[in-house]
Amino acid sequence: MRRLMTVILALLVLTGCVKTPTPAPAPSTEATTPPETKAPAPSTPEPVKLEPLPIDGALPVPLPEGMRPVELASGQAIQEPGLYYMDVATGRLEGWPFPASDTLDTQMGWAETAPDHQWGIFQMEKVGYLVRRTDGATFRFDAERFWVMPGPGRFLLAPRAWGEGQIPTYAILDHELKLLSTFSLPGARGHERFLFSPDGNQLAAALPAKGLARIDVATGQAIPVTSARGDGGQLSHHPDGFLLHTYATDQPRRLQWFDWEGRLQGEREGDLDLAFSPDGRLIASVQSMGDYGPAVVVQEVGSEKPLFRVAGATDPRWVANGTELIVSTRMGWQVVSTSGEMQPAPQAGEPEWHIFDWYLPAPENPDLFLTDTRVVDRTGRIVQATQLADGIPADVAGAGWGPTATEVHIVAAFRGGKGWEIGPAEEFLPGVQRPPFPEEYPLQVQDHQGQCLNLREEASKGARIIRCLPTGTRLAMTSSEIAFADELAWLTVETPAGETGWVAISTGSIAHAD
Repeated sequence: MRRLMTVILALLVLTGCVKTPTPAPAPSTEATTPPETKAPAPSTPEPVKLEPLPIDGALPVPLPEGMRPVELASGQAIQEPGLYYMDVATGRLEGWPFPASDTLDTQMGWAETAPDHQWGIFQMEKVGYLVRRTDGATFRFDAERFWVMPGPGRFLLAPRAWGEGQIPTYAILDHELKLLSTFSLPGARGHERFLFSPDGNQLAAALPAKGLARIDVATGQAIPVTSARGDGGQLSHHPDGFLLHTYATDQPRRLQWFDWEGRLQGEREGDLDLAFSPDGRLIASVQSMGDYGPAVVVQEVGSEKPLFRVAGATDPRWVANGTELIVSTRMGWQVVSTSGEMQPAPQAGEPEWHIFDWYLPAPENPDLFLTDTRVVDRTGRIVQATQLADGIPADVAGAGWGPTATEVHIVAAFRGGKGWEIGPAEEFLPGVQRPPFPEEYPLQVQDHQGQCLNLREEASKGARIIRCLPTGTRLAMTSSEIAFADELAWLTVETPAGETGWVAISTGSIAHAD
């Protein structure tokens, strides 16, 4: 009963239903005789209703129809869309399929997991559910009014909408669904981004057009971070704090990183993404090469001295020991050492160029990787794997490691969305470049079969050949516009000798120069 009243009182505070008593008027200074004191009349508590409070925290609620706990043996295919956890040692899976209903209040929108893998969060159109893995207890929340973000031992409850002139109130609950604190963000517009610290005691909030704030979870005190600059914001972790990625239509992209006390540790402009090595000594950042596409540049922290860059690469992710990183390229995922050697990632397969694609190094274990629904080791051996059964209307829309390398989670979501559109830069093979980086003629012919590449007058296999360019010939684009003919993509280029013409770029014969 004590836990029941604690949760109800906490949630009433969250929704503004607890009223602050009006103080009694001060006694008159002219009174000479104290007024007669009467015993207060017993008050009758107003009835408390669980709805429409944000979370039915008093007692667990039943799972919606069609949503039930399931267990799958090692190697057994996933038969239904849902959220699943796979044990890396045994290959066994447990999970909760999504409800099969098409009604608006139960149609599944998304699912995710708490960082410690102890809670599953299921977002419907109108209703959301929290499922605790230890005992299967299920709690419901109003998904039309709130969205829930899990953190380490914490949940953030954020309102979805509020009236004009109102200041939204946010709440932080622990994993026992007890209210820890509430806070307000004046100027919030519904596009805020949040990030919990690894210990769950701090929360960073990026507000579009309002900068950055740091919230103390225990007290709810929100402290503006005055050194944050830029509009919009994305937040991510780095070894000693958090990274803020800001942008504005009339300003270059800006990256700033702070410690969890809100102190600015460093900043830079123009990068698209940034990842610190686990020891904090190196930075791998995605930088634009203009029409030639992106590159992952590896630099020393502090001096910003570039060690090398992987032209034609994105999505840098450091391996646990910090001696290698994983990058995404036209040739698929690659493993790049800190000395600049590059080789294909084990069991990465051919690049599929779809929205949901990943290759994730394991935490704490530099020899394990998660790709799609497979856990592989450094030799390419499949340690554990599952797959979606043929015919189910779903794609693997998310996956990741737990806090250690002992378990992974997999989200199989209802099918939807389209793949990426390929531009000319995505057709160039990647290359490791060392400073000084090539600025003129940054491409080169690269044919592993020893054949030359035809330079033609027109974008057609029937056009006159100007010259057949041997492997190693340097090239520069004369235009980023591509033409499509004879089932090939064509681009106009120039050689150092001044020759210009069309080459087929979809044959895998042009690479970033080394």
